[in-house]
Amino acid sequence: MRKFVYSMWMSVLVLAVGTATAHAQTSPAGATGNAPARATPLVQSSVDEVASELDGARESFLSIDGSQAALRIRRAAETMRERAANATEAGREAIEQSAAELQLLAQAVEERRVASVHALDEAFARANFAMANSHLLLAIRAQNEQARQRVGEELNASAAYFQAGTRRLRKTAWKEEEELVRNTRRLAANLIHNVGATADEVGQGIRLFGQRLQQVQAGDTAAQRSPPTAPAKK
Repeated sequence: MRKFVYSMWMSVLVLAVGTATAHAQTSPAGATGNAPARATPLVQSSVDEVASELDGARESFLSIDGSQAALRIRRAAETMRERAANATEAGREAIEQSAAELQLLAQAVEERRVASVHALDEAFARANFAMANSHLLLAIRAQNEQARQRVGEELNASAAYFQAGTRRLRKTAWKEEEELVRNTRRLAANLIHNVGATADEVGQGIRLFGQRLQQVQAGDTAAQRSPPTAPAKK
């Protein structure tokens, strides 16, 4: 079931990225549309909040404090669900799927059925990628509405979640991915401050970032494997 939902969700993302790129190519360069600039902060704070809970859960797990680890995993899942309030339908579905996985993981940790911290790292990476996808879809929606500042904010958040997810899977970041994150964040900053980003550049940036996000999820075993568990300990 998880694999079916994942495939359907990825199909939505592929279609959306293509739509945004085509829209960018037919939109006048520098168009901002009628969407007002938002005075609220970037979504970066939610990345920090989720990361804080997941990092704390990992530390508690390594300290053999299953109760505290489970509590922090559940807090992270709840924060993700709160952040999904304004998500697209596909983004909300992906977040809910990941949050449900975290809830099951929390129960397994609490019951001492998780064999390795790698199970946490992989589930946490999937959570980050779900959030990255959600923000990317919101960026695409904003691009179609020509709301450039909003595109920048959502792209910035998506890049942050993507980076957090890859770092949970790998001790050493891949140079190409680090460069992609830097380029995406540079584009996001230009959009937020309304400087130096044409419609073609925005469409290209969204397409390249979206493609890499798809590849990481489709090709990484963390996106397709259930976490190993051990028999319950009494």
